[in-house]
Amino acid sequence: MSSLIKLQGVSKTYRLGDNLIAALHAVDFTLNSGEMTAIMGASGSGKSTLMHILGLLDRPTEGHHWFLGQEVSGLSEAALASLRNEKIGFVFQSFFLLPRSSALQNVMLPLFYRGLPRALAQEKAHQALAKMRVAHLAEHRPSQLSGGQQQRVAIARALVGDAAVILADEPTGALDSETGKDVMTVLANLNRQEGRTIVIITHDQAVSQRCERVVTMKDGRLSAIPAEHVAMGDSKGGDRGSPPFGASKSVAFAQHKNKEAFPRF
Repeated sequence: MSSLIKLQGVSKTYRLGDNLIAALHAVDFTLNSGEMTAIMGASGSGKSTLMHILGLLDRPTEGHHWFLGQEVSGLSEAALASLRNEKIGFVFQSFFLLPRSSALQNVMLPLFYRGLPRALAQEKAHQALAKMRVAHLAEHRPSQLSGGQQQRVAIARALVGDAAVILADEPTGALDSETGKDVMTVLANLNRQEGRTIVIITHDQAVSQRCERVVTMKDGRLSAIPAEHVAMGDSKGGDRGSPPFGASKSVAFAQHKNKEAFPRF
């Protein structure tokens, strides 16, 4: 397998008033193409900070970060945004679909930010929805969809640009257990049948056991153990609800607050 993401000696420190808060301590981590990896940990363990760095939403305070063979720690915000939009697909616990836009328009939106012609964006979005078995719901708004259907649309949005990696933050957290299993089957099939590289942040042992590799975060430090031996950790899940901080237009579709339903292009 080729290395898709590599962290070496990565630490992250935040300033809170006069205090410095260490979120990550000298983390070494390699994600190979085609892996399906779970990141587990209690609230405050550092797993969300690790996800933000993997997704180019935040920068390390110290250490090196390679993405597709390129050192990215020193790139400009514009360059990071371009990489995020072209190479990373995000799936969030709360879906973050635009409420006044159809499922089709929601899936098209990342392609809008890339500047694709409308006809081509529509074609690609229809294909992604069909892959997720929700093509028949293309004209429905999120309020007309079940939770599982909304998450399938969100996964289609993550897939539509042929991302190198999909980062899923508690993708089953807002779903009932059966619907959650269905969503995990979708992700597992994308990994096993198409070779998609997937990273899942989760507190749920059942979710982690669907992954071939599990890493755990505790006090900002990383450890790797077989999935079948992972402890439940924080049963409340921690780190839930809001999308990652620092997101720019490459993931702004997930936080879009404009009253108009969909940008014209």
